[in-house]
Amino acid sequence: MATSSWAAQPSGETAKTHHHELGDDLPLFKFGLLTDVQYADKETVSFDGRPQRYSESAGKLQAALKHLSDLTQLQQDPVQPLSCLLTLGDIIDGYGGDDSCSAAARAGKDLRLIVGLISSGLQDVFARHALGNHCLAAPRTELLEVLNMPCSYYCVPLAARWKLIVLDTTEMSLHSGYPEGSAQMQQALRWLQAHPKEQHPNAESWNSGLSAAQMTWLQLELAEAAMAGQRVIVACHHPLAPGSAPDQYLAWGYEAVLQLLEQHAGTVCMVFSGHYHPGGYAQHGGIHFVVFEGILEAPQDSNAYAVVEIWPSKAVIHGYGVGSSRQLPFM
Repeated sequence: MATSSWAAQPSGETAKTHHHELGDDLPLFKFGLLTDVQYADKETVSFDGRPQRYSESAGKLQAALKHLSDLTQLQQDPVQPLSCLLTLGDIIDGYGGDDSCSAAARAGKDLRLIVGLISSGLQDVFARHALGNHCLAAPRTELLEVLNMPCSYYCVPLAARWKLIVLDTTEMSLHSGYPEGSAQMQQALRWLQAHPKEQHPNAESWNSGLSAAQMTWLQLELAEAAMAGQRVIVACHHPLAPGSAPDQYLAWGYEAVLQLLEQHAGTVCMVFSGHYHPGGYAQHGGIHFVVFEGILEAPQDSNAYAVVEIWPSKAVIHGYGVGSSRQLPFM
C-alpha cells in the first residue's frame, strides 16, 4: 500500500513552528492519537456529501503510524518516545445490513488486519483503544481479545499524577453485543422509551451510551483521582458535550456524564472523542472537549491524526493532514 502521500505536515498555525515552538524543554509526556479508520473492503460512498473512503483507510493508517514512529527520530527535535497510541473507536466499519456469520467473519478479519498494522507500525508503543459503534461489527468478546482489552472501560496511568480514563459509550445500546436480557440491553430499551426523538435528537436506535454500572465506576475513579491530586484525560468514541458535535452524534445520557465531569473540573482537563468525522471543539466548566477528525473522510491526498503533548499548564495538539491543531490551557 502506498503511504508517502498521506504523511502530512502539521495543520494550522503550529505547522510553522512545530519544532521548538515551546522551547527546548520536553513536555511531561506525549502520545499519538487517531480515530475512525473504519476500514472495510468496500467501495467509497458519500455520507452527508462527504466521501467515506473505506478501502483507502488502511493505507492512510500505515502512513500515519510511520510518521508517528519517525517523529521521535527527527534530529531537530529532542527525542522523547510516545507514551502510547490512543485510538478513539471505529477502527473497522463492518458490512452494515448484513447480520450473517460471514459478515461477522469478514469484520473479524478486518479487525485483525488493522490491529496487525498498528502493532507492526509502532512496535515499541502500546496501543490504548476505545470501542466505537462500528467496532461491534465484530463480536464484543472477539473485540476485547484482539484489542488486548481486559474490560471495555478502564483506567491506566500515563505519567506521574496523570491518568487516562477510557469509557465505553457503546455499552448501553441495542447493538452492544450483549445478550437480549442483559442489563445493558434493558437499560437501552428503557432509555429510548423515555427519550422521544422529537425532544432528543440523539435518541437514534444506532446510538448508545454508558450503563448505570459504568457511571458508578466513573464517579469512583474521578473521586479517587481528585483525592490523589491527579489530573485526568477522558477518552471515548461518542462526543459528550453540546457544541463539540451536532446533537444527534452525542452519546445517550451525555447530560449526566457532562454534569459528573464538570463536578471534577480541575481534575478532568480534557475529554477526547471521535465519531463525528469533521471534528469539533467545545469547552464546558473549564474542561476541553475535543472531537478529532476521522481518517475515513480525509481527502485522498491527506490524512487525519495527531500528537498530543502534555505540559504542566496546557496541552498542545499537533494535528496532521486535516487534523486540527490546538493549544488547551488547564484550569
